[in-house]
Amino acid sequence: MADFPGAVYDPREKENKASVVYNPAKKTILFVEDITKLEDEVVAIETNIIETSRVRVFLDTANQEIPASEETKVLFNAKSFDTNTEFDIVTNHRFVAKKAGYYKVNAEIHWVDTVNLKTYEIRIKKNGSVIDHSTVVAAGAGEKTTRCNDLVYLAVGNYIEIFVYHNAVSSAYITFGTTHNHLVIAKQIG
Repeated sequence: MADFPGAVYDPREKENKASVVYNPAKKTILFVEDITKLEDEVVAIETNIIETSRVRVFLDTANQEIPASEETKVLFNAKSFDTNTEFDIVTNHRFVAKKAGYYKVNAEIHWVDTVNLKTYEIRIKKNGSVIDHSTVVAAGAGEKTTRCNDLVYLAVGNYIEIFVYHNAVSSAYITFGTTHNHLVIAKQIG
């Protein structure tokens, strides 16, 4: 019999089956497809643990100045959560994938002091190249929010960064706070 990452438990006998070899080096996580029911016994099927990446970062301490007509990285500097410590809020301000797979990326930027008929853009970059962007044109002075969402494949070590751009005559600002400027990344299971 194959060595399973845990013993097979018999709910009627309230004990593990003797014929199963327990291997503590193996790890499991059980999903519905990982369980087979045979003659009223539950048999665990071996799987590898896949730590699901979930990250939410935001701009915390002050508004960030964005120079006119200059692409600028958003310097997210606080975390709501980061289940696998994949986002660097100190040096590179980027998400670096520890596992290959598909990731859902959602970014939101809130601009203040926008200028009438000027454009305000958010860009998602993978390994330094733009993979998606969203642009709004200000209708009057005030505030604007730009959002950008995508599903992207990341290999181990690939990274995601958020950049912004505007074409107003002088600097613009993006506001700080967990509800104003944030980035959410979640690895998709499957």
